[in-house]
Amino acid sequence: MKISPQAEPDDGLLDFCLVEGESSLGIFLNLPLVYSGSHISNPKFYYDKSNKLEILSAEPILLQTDGDLKGEGQYFKFGIADRKLKFLY
Repeated sequence: MKISPQAEPDDGLLDFCLVEGESSLGIFLNLPLVYSGSHISNPKFYYDKSNKLEILSAEPILLQTDGDLKGEGQYFKFGIADRKLKFLY
C-alpha cells in the first residue's frame, strides 16, 4: 500500500495524508487506489509534506499512524526529530 507515495526517508520532511469527511465505507471503496498511490488525486484526500504538522478539530477525530489506530482526539502535533534515524544504503 502506498499511503504516502511521494515519501522519501531522508528528505527531512513528514509526509501526511488526511481524509476529510469520508465515511468508513467511502474509505473502503477508495482502498484499491491506495495500492497504486493514486488516491492522492481524489479531492477528499489531502496529501502534503512539512517538517511539522498541527491538527485542531472542532470535533474528536480518529488518528491512524502507519496503519495503526492510535486513538481519538481534537488536537495532534507532529514533527521530525533531528538525526534520530540513520539509514544505510
